[in-house]
Amino acid sequence: MISKDDAIEIGDTAMNRDPRKYPFGYFSGGSFVLDSTRVFMWFASKEELIKHIAECDPVIHDLDEAEAVAFTHEVAQIFNGNVDLSHENLEKLNSIAKSFLCVEWWGTFDELVRGPSELAKDVRLSLRDDESDSPVLESEMDDFIELIQNYGF
Repeated sequence: MISKDDAIEIGDTAMNRDPRKYPFGYFSGGSFVLDSTRVFMWFASKEELIKHIAECDPVIHDLDEAEAVAFTHEVAQIFNGNVDLSHENLEKLNSIAKSFLCVEWWGTFDELVRGPSELAKDVRLSLRDDESDSPVLESEMDDFIELIQNYGF
């Protein structure tokens, strides 16, 4: 099992990556009702994203070793060799993680930039003063990336 310090360092790295180079991400935080902090994390592949959720999030959220191992096993059963970031799999993941973690969104950076999800629209609305949730323009991209690195705090 990974140490808490290593899990936190890996998480910090994932939060600060450029999503144009690490296009698979998720937006999550603790499931405790008063825990309103959420963060985006970015990865090179869907497999790396799922591995982070399975191996780092339980440690970051203070699960004991037996709970963390059980969670990792349950995550593996959901994906069973086929990493599909579908809404159905998101619901399954949140069902098994509900005691410590809530993943509000997962997908690609392009889906966040252009997609129809409520979170994508909300983030894009936060970017602009004109109340537009239209796709992010290339001229807005650096500001958008800076926004998502701080979004949810």
